Amino acid sequence: MRGYTCFVDTDGKTKHVLYATKIVEFNRLGPSGSIQLNNGGWQTMHTKKCMNHALISTPWRVIQKKGQWYVKHLESDAVLGYVNNMILQWHPKD
Repeated sequence: MRGYTCFVDTDGKTKHVLYATKIVEFNRLGPSGSIQLNNGGWQTMHTKKCMNHALISTPWRVIQKKGQWYVKHLESDAVLGYVNNMILQWHPKD
């Protein structure tokens, strides 16, 4: 995907960057962790696609309805309003 990079930083967090914006950051703390989302003000289809690519191993997806962004939990069908720098809980299975 154009402009998309993923790396593990020196702080141990996995960061997904689109151009100069950290769009998704995984912070794993033992058996659980958190995910921070940030579109940097770029609410575009390309940004959403890259965010969802980063989220593929989680039950979370960024969705859009009538021009508004939301975050959906695929297992529970819970839908949250999207807010930049929001933090989601994550319990990886591996």
